[in-house]
Amino acid sequence: MNWLLPLLLGLAHGVSDASAGLLVGLIWRSNLPNGALLVLLYNGVAFGLQPAAGLALDAWNQPRRGAALGLACTALGLFASLHSVALGMLLTGIGSAFLHAGGGAVAIQARPGHAAQIGLFAAFGVVGLALGTLVSAIFSFKTVMMFILPLLLVAALVWFWKPRLLADSHPAAADSFASATSTAAIVLVAAVAVRSLAWTGTQTSQQVVSALQLALAAGTGKLLGGFLSDRLGWRTWSMLALTGALVLLAFGAGWAAAVMVGVALLQSLTPLSMAAMFRRMPNSPALTSALTNGLGVMLGGIVFFFLPRGWFGPGILIPAMIVSGLLYFWALTVKYDS
Repeated sequence: MNWLLPLLLGLAHGVSDASAGLLVGLIWRSNLPNGALLVLLYNGVAFGLQPAAGLALDAWNQPRRGAALGLACTALGLFASLHSVALGMLLTGIGSAFLHAGGGAVAIQARPGHAAQIGLFAAFGVVGLALGTLVSAIFSFKTVMMFILPLLLVAALVWFWKPRLLADSHPAAADSFASATSTAAIVLVAAVAVRSLAWTGTQTSQQVVSALQLALAAGTGKLLGGFLSDRLGWRTWSMLALTGALVLLAFGAGWAAAVMVGVALLQSLTPLSMAAMFRRMPNSPALTSALTNGLGVMLGGIVFFFLPRGWFGPGILIPAMIVSGLLYFWALTVKYDS
Protein backbone atom coordinates (compact mmCIF):
# COMPACT_ATOMS: atom_id res chain seq x y z
CA MET A 1 0.00 0.00 0.00
CA ASN A 2 2.85 2.42 0.70
CA TRP A 3 3.77 2.30 -3.01
CA LEU A 4 0.35 2.93 -4.58
CA LEU A 5 -0.36 6.53 -3.67
CA PRO A 6 3.19 7.80 -4.39
CA LEU A 7 3.00 6.04 -7.77
CA LEU A 8 -0.43 7.50 -8.52
CA LEU A 9 0.73 10.98 -7.54
CA GLY A 10 3.90 10.48 -9.57
CA LEU A 11 1.88 9.71 -12.69
CA ALA A 12 -0.37 12.68 -11.94
CA HIS A 13 2.78 14.76 -11.48
CA GLY A 14 3.81 13.76 -14.99
CA VAL A 15 0.42 14.68 -16.47
CA SER A 16 0.35 18.00 -14.61
CA ASP A 17 3.83 18.98 -15.74
CA ALA A 18 3.03 17.83 -19.29
CA SER A 19 0.08 20.22 -19.38
CA ALA A 20 2.28 23.02 -18.04
CA GLY A 21 4.95 22.23 -20.62
CA LEU A 22 2.31 22.28 -23.36
CA LEU A 23 1.05 25.68 -22.23
CA VAL A 24 4.55 27.15 -22.00
CA GLY A 25 5.50 25.74 -25.40
CA LEU A 26 2.33 27.12 -27.01
CA ILE A 27 3.03 30.55 -25.55
CA TRP A 28 6.57 30.58 -26.91
CA ARG A 29 5.45 29.44 -30.35
CA SER A 30 2.51 31.85 -30.50
CA ASN A 31 4.86 34.85 -30.27
CA LEU A 32 2.58 36.60 -27.78
CA PRO A 33 3.86 40.11 -27.00
CA ASN A 34 4.11 39.33 -23.28
CA GLY A 35 5.00 35.65 -23.71
CA ALA A 36 8.27 35.83 -21.80
CA LEU A 37 6.55 37.50 -18.85
CA LEU A 38 3.84 34.83 -18.82
CA VAL A 39 6.42 32.04 -18.72
CA LEU A 40 8.27 33.90 -15.96
CA LEU A 41 4.97 34.23 -14.09
CA TYR A 42 4.39 30.48 -14.21
CA ASN A 43 7.89 29.58 -13.08
CA GLY A 44 7.94 32.22 -10.35
CA VAL A 45 4.64 31.00 -8.90
CA ALA A 46 5.27 27.25 -9.43
CA PHE A 47 8.64 27.36 -7.63
CA GLY A 48 8.43 30.47 -5.46
CA LEU A 49 5.05 29.66 -3.91
CA GLN A 50 6.07 26.18 -2.81
CA PRO A 51 7.45 27.13 0.64
CA ALA A 52 4.24 29.03 1.47
CA ALA A 53 2.16 26.10 0.21
CA GLY A 54 4.26 23.72 2.28
CA LEU A 55 3.84 25.81 5.43
CA ALA A 56 0.08 25.95 4.90
CA LEU A 57 -0.34 22.22 4.25
CA ASP A 58 1.76 21.33 7.28
CA ALA A 59 -0.25 23.72 9.47
CA TRP A 60 -3.51 22.22 8.19
CA ASN A 61 -2.09 18.69 8.34
CA GLN A 62 -3.48 18.02 4.85
CA PRO A 63 -0.64 17.19 2.39
CA ARG A 64 -2.68 14.57 0.53
CA ARG A 65 -5.63 16.86 -0.02
CA GLY A 66 -3.24 19.68 -0.81
CA ALA A 67 -1.89 17.59 -3.68
CA ALA A 68 -5.47 16.96 -4.86
CA LEU A 69 -6.18 20.68 -4.65
CA GLY A 70 -3.09 21.34 -6.75
CA LEU A 71 -4.27 18.95 -9.47
CA ALA A 72 -7.73 20.55 -9.51
CA CYS A 73 -6.22 24.04 -9.66
CA THR A 74 -4.05 23.00 -12.62
CA ALA A 75 -7.15 21.69 -14.41
CA LEU A 76 -8.91 25.00 -13.72
CA GLY A 77 -5.88 26.86 -15.05
CA LEU A 78 -5.95 24.88 -18.28
CA PHE A 79 -9.62 25.77 -18.78
CA ALA A 80 -8.98 29.42 -17.92
CA SER A 81 -6.11 29.62 -20.42
CA LEU A 82 -8.63 29.33 -23.26
CA HIS A 83 -10.05 32.69 -22.17
CA SER A 84 -7.10 34.39 -20.45
CA VAL A 85 -3.59 33.02 -20.88
CA ALA A 86 -2.30 35.09 -17.96
CA LEU A 87 -4.96 33.76 -15.57
CA GLY A 88 -4.36 30.24 -16.85
CA MET A 89 -0.62 30.46 -16.19
CA LEU A 90 -1.22 31.88 -12.72
CA LEU A 91 -3.63 29.11 -11.72
CA THR A 92 -1.43 26.42 -13.28
CA GLY A 93 1.54 27.76 -11.32
CA ILE A 94 -0.45 27.70 -8.07
CA GLY A 95 -1.56 24.15 -8.83
CA SER A 96 2.01 23.06 -9.46
CA ALA A 97 3.18 24.57 -6.16
CA PHE A 98 0.55 22.72 -4.12
CA LEU A 99 1.03 19.46 -6.02
CA HIS A 100 4.79 19.48 -5.45
CA ALA A 101 4.50 20.40 -1.77
CA GLY A 102 1.62 18.05 -0.98
CA GLY A 103 2.55 15.16 -3.28
CA GLY A 104 6.15 15.26 -2.14
CA ALA A 105 5.00 15.17 1.48
CA VAL A 106 2.85 12.10 0.83
CA ALA A 107 5.80 10.32 -0.80
CA ILE A 108 8.09 11.30 2.09
CA GLN A 109 5.65 9.94 4.67
CA ALA A 110 4.93 6.74 2.74
CA ARG A 111 8.00 5.20 4.31
CA PRO A 112 9.86 7.73 6.47
CA GLY A 113 13.61 7.37 6.37
CA HIS A 114 13.60 5.89 2.85
CA ALA A 115 13.96 7.50 -0.56
CA ALA A 116 12.51 4.92 -2.97
CA GLN A 117 8.89 6.07 -2.75
CA ILE A 118 10.01 9.67 -3.20
CA GLY A 119 11.69 8.67 -6.44
CA LEU A 120 8.34 7.33 -7.69
CA PHE A 121 6.76 10.73 -7.20
CA ALA A 122 9.66 12.79 -8.54
CA ALA A 123 10.60 10.79 -11.63
CA PHE A 124 7.64 11.48 -13.90
CA GLY A 125 7.51 15.28 -13.65
CA VAL A 126 10.56 16.10 -15.73
CA VAL A 127 9.51 13.60 -18.41
CA GLY A 128 6.01 15.05 -18.56
CA LEU A 129 7.36 18.59 -18.86
CA ALA A 130 9.58 17.62 -21.78
CA LEU A 131 6.80 15.72 -23.55
CA GLY A 132 4.35 18.58 -23.14
CA THR A 133 6.84 21.08 -24.51
CA LEU A 134 7.64 18.76 -27.41
CA VAL A 135 4.05 18.22 -28.55
CA SER A 136 3.29 21.94 -28.32
CA ALA A 137 4.86 22.21 -31.77
CA ILE A 138 1.98 20.30 -33.35
CA PHE A 139 -1.05 21.18 -31.20
CA SER A 140 -3.15 24.25 -30.46
CA PHE A 141 -4.32 25.88 -27.23
CA LYS A 142 -7.54 23.85 -27.34
CA THR A 143 -5.43 20.71 -26.91
CA VAL A 144 -4.97 21.52 -23.22
CA MET A 145 -8.58 20.44 -22.72
CA MET A 146 -7.54 16.79 -23.01
CA PHE A 147 -5.63 17.07 -19.71
CA ILE A 148 -8.52 18.49 -17.70
CA LEU A 149 -10.58 15.33 -17.14
CA PRO A 150 -7.62 13.09 -16.14
CA LEU A 151 -6.40 15.72 -13.68
CA LEU A 152 -9.84 16.10 -12.12
CA LEU A 153 -10.36 12.33 -11.86
CA VAL A 154 -7.03 11.82 -10.13
CA ALA A 155 -7.67 14.83 -7.89
CA ALA A 156 -10.97 13.27 -6.77
CA LEU A 157 -9.34 9.89 -6.19
CA VAL A 158 -6.49 11.38 -4.14
CA TRP A 159 -8.92 13.55 -2.15
CA PHE A 160 -11.25 10.72 -1.11
CA TRP A 161 -8.98 7.67 -1.13
CA LYS A 162 -7.16 7.40 2.19
CA PRO A 163 -4.94 4.32 2.39
CA ARG A 164 -4.38 3.28 5.96
CA LEU A 165 -0.61 3.35 5.77
CA LEU A 166 -0.64 6.73 4.05
CA ALA A 167 -3.15 8.50 6.26
CA ASP A 168 -2.38 12.11 7.08
CA SER A 169 -1.20 10.97 10.49
CA HIS A 170 1.85 13.10 11.16
CA PRO A 171 1.46 15.66 13.95
CA ALA A 172 0.71 19.17 12.80
CA ALA A 173 3.85 21.28 12.69
CA ALA A 174 4.08 23.18 15.94
CA ASP A 175 7.40 24.88 15.24
CA SER A 176 7.92 27.88 13.03
CA PHE A 177 10.12 27.71 9.96
CA ALA A 178 12.98 29.46 11.75
CA SER A 179 13.02 27.21 14.79
CA ALA A 180 12.48 23.96 12.90
CA THR A 181 15.27 24.47 10.40
CA SER A 182 18.75 23.48 11.53
CA THR A 183 22.02 24.53 9.97
CA ALA A 184 22.24 21.14 8.27
CA ALA A 185 18.89 21.74 6.56
CA ILE A 186 20.08 25.08 5.23
CA VAL A 187 23.28 23.47 3.98
CA LEU A 188 21.21 20.76 2.28
CA VAL A 189 19.15 23.42 0.46
CA ALA A 190 22.42 25.01 -0.65
CA ALA A 191 23.66 21.64 -1.91
CA VAL A 192 20.47 21.22 -3.94
CA ALA A 193 20.80 24.76 -5.29
CA VAL A 194 24.37 24.25 -6.50
CA ARG A 195 23.38 20.93 -8.04
CA SER A 196 20.47 22.71 -9.73
CA LEU A 197 22.93 25.19 -11.22
CA ALA A 198 24.88 22.29 -12.73
CA TRP A 199 21.68 20.71 -14.07
CA THR A 200 20.34 23.94 -15.57
CA GLY A 201 23.65 24.72 -17.22
CA THR A 202 23.98 21.23 -18.64
CA GLN A 203 20.39 21.23 -19.84
CA THR A 204 20.76 24.50 -21.73
CA SER A 205 24.32 24.29 -23.02
CA GLN A 206 24.87 20.69 -24.20
CA GLN A 207 24.31 19.92 -27.89
CA VAL A 208 24.57 16.14 -28.28
CA VAL A 209 21.22 14.90 -26.94
CA SER A 210 17.63 16.10 -27.32
CA ALA A 211 15.53 17.66 -24.57
CA LEU A 212 13.42 14.51 -24.40
CA GLN A 213 16.49 12.30 -24.01
CA LEU A 214 17.72 14.53 -21.20
CA ALA A 215 14.33 14.35 -19.51
CA LEU A 216 14.20 10.56 -19.78
CA ALA A 217 17.69 10.35 -18.32
CA ALA A 218 16.75 12.69 -15.47
CA GLY A 219 13.54 10.78 -14.73
CA THR A 220 15.35 7.45 -14.77
CA GLY A 221 17.96 8.86 -12.43
CA LYS A 222 15.36 10.03 -9.93
CA LEU A 223 13.53 6.71 -10.06
CA LEU A 224 16.61 4.52 -9.61
CA GLY A 225 18.35 6.95 -7.29
CA GLY A 226 15.78 6.42 -4.57
CA PHE A 227 16.32 2.66 -4.58
CA LEU A 228 20.12 2.86 -4.88
CA SER A 229 20.52 5.44 -2.13
CA ASP A 230 18.45 3.29 0.24
CA ARG A 231 20.48 0.24 -0.73
CA LEU A 232 23.96 1.76 -0.52
CA GLY A 233 23.38 4.54 1.99
CA TRP A 234 22.59 8.18 1.31
CA ARG A 235 26.06 9.58 1.89
CA THR A 236 27.78 6.80 -0.08
CA TRP A 237 25.41 7.16 -3.04
CA SER A 238 25.60 10.95 -3.05
CA MET A 239 29.39 10.85 -3.31
CA LEU A 240 29.39 8.12 -5.98
CA ALA A 241 26.69 9.84 -8.03
CA LEU A 242 28.26 13.30 -7.91
CA THR A 243 31.72 11.98 -8.72
CA GLY A 244 30.40 10.02 -11.68
CA ALA A 245 28.31 12.96 -12.88
CA LEU A 246 31.28 15.32 -12.65
CA VAL A 247 33.54 13.06 -14.70
CA LEU A 248 30.93 12.28 -17.35
CA LEU A 249 29.51 15.78 -17.77
CA ALA A 250 32.83 17.63 -17.62
CA PHE A 251 34.92 15.31 -19.78
CA GLY A 252 32.31 13.43 -21.86
CA ALA A 253 30.27 16.41 -23.06
CA GLY A 254 30.66 15.38 -26.70
CA TRP A 255 29.38 11.85 -26.14
CA ALA A 256 25.60 11.39 -25.90
CA ALA A 257 25.73 8.33 -23.65
CA ALA A 258 28.07 10.07 -21.20
CA VAL A 259 25.79 13.11 -20.98
CA MET A 260 22.70 11.00 -20.37
CA VAL A 261 24.31 8.85 -17.69
CA GLY A 262 25.83 11.95 -16.11
CA VAL A 263 22.44 13.65 -15.97
CA ALA A 264 20.84 10.51 -14.51
CA LEU A 265 23.48 10.42 -11.77
CA LEU A 266 23.09 14.14 -11.08
CA GLN A 267 19.31 13.90 -10.74
CA SER A 268 19.42 10.68 -8.74
CA LEU A 269 20.11 12.73 -5.61
CA THR A 270 16.63 14.29 -5.55
CA PRO A 271 14.89 11.51 -3.54
CA LEU A 272 17.60 11.24 -0.90
CA SER A 273 17.71 15.05 -0.59
CA MET A 274 14.02 15.09 0.32
CA ALA A 275 14.32 12.14 2.67
CA ALA A 276 17.33 13.66 4.43
CA MET A 277 15.61 17.03 4.78
CA PHE A 278 12.63 15.33 6.42
CA ARG A 279 14.90 13.96 9.12
CA ARG A 280 15.79 17.56 9.94
CA MET A 281 12.17 18.72 9.84
CA PRO A 282 10.05 15.71 10.92
CA ASN A 283 6.97 17.82 11.63
CA SER A 284 7.04 19.55 8.24
CA PRO A 285 6.88 17.07 5.34
CA ALA A 286 5.24 19.51 2.90
CA LEU A 287 7.76 22.25 3.68
CA THR A 288 10.50 19.65 3.33
CA SER A 289 9.33 18.88 -0.19
CA ALA A 290 8.97 22.57 -1.01
CA LEU A 291 12.49 23.44 0.11
CA THR A 292 14.10 20.72 -2.00
CA ASN A 293 11.70 20.61 -4.98
CA GLY A 294 11.05 24.34 -5.06
CA LEU A 295 13.41 26.69 -3.29
CA GLY A 296 16.65 24.80 -3.92
CA VAL A 297 15.89 24.25 -7.60
CA MET A 298 14.80 27.87 -8.06
CA LEU A 299 17.93 29.29 -6.45
CA GLY A 300 20.16 27.31 -8.80
CA GLY A 301 18.14 28.49 -11.78
CA ILE A 302 18.38 32.12 -10.68
CA VAL A 303 22.17 31.93 -10.37
CA PHE A 304 22.40 30.46 -13.87
CA PHE A 305 20.09 33.16 -15.23
CA PHE A 306 22.49 35.88 -14.06
CA LEU A 307 25.58 34.23 -15.51
CA PRO A 308 26.87 36.04 -18.62
CA ARG A 309 25.75 34.33 -21.80
CA GLY A 310 28.09 31.51 -22.82
CA TRP A 311 29.95 31.44 -19.51
CA PHE A 312 28.73 28.04 -18.38
CA GLY A 313 31.29 25.35 -19.06
CA PRO A 314 33.74 23.06 -17.24
CA GLY A 315 35.16 26.08 -15.41
CA ILE A 316 31.83 26.51 -13.64
CA LEU A 317 30.49 22.95 -13.78
CA ILE A 318 33.46 21.33 -12.02
CA PRO A 319 33.61 23.76 -9.06
CA ALA A 320 29.82 23.61 -8.73
CA MET A 321 29.85 19.82 -8.55
CA ILE A 322 32.70 19.83 -6.01
CA VAL A 323 30.97 22.41 -3.82
CA SER A 324 27.69 20.51 -4.01
CA GLY A 325 29.47 17.30 -3.04
CA LEU A 326 31.11 18.94 -0.04
CA LEU A 327 27.79 20.39 1.09
CA TYR A 328 26.03 17.02 0.73
CA PHE A 329 28.83 15.25 2.60
CA TRP A 330 28.60 17.66 5.53
CA ALA A 331 24.79 17.76 5.65
CA LEU A 332 24.54 13.96 5.54
CA THR A 333 27.32 13.45 8.10
CA VAL A 334 26.38 15.80 10.92
CA LYS A 335 24.29 14.12 13.62
CA TYR A 336 20.53 14.66 13.56
CA ASP A 337 18.91 16.80 16.19
CA SER A 338 17.22 14.84 18.92
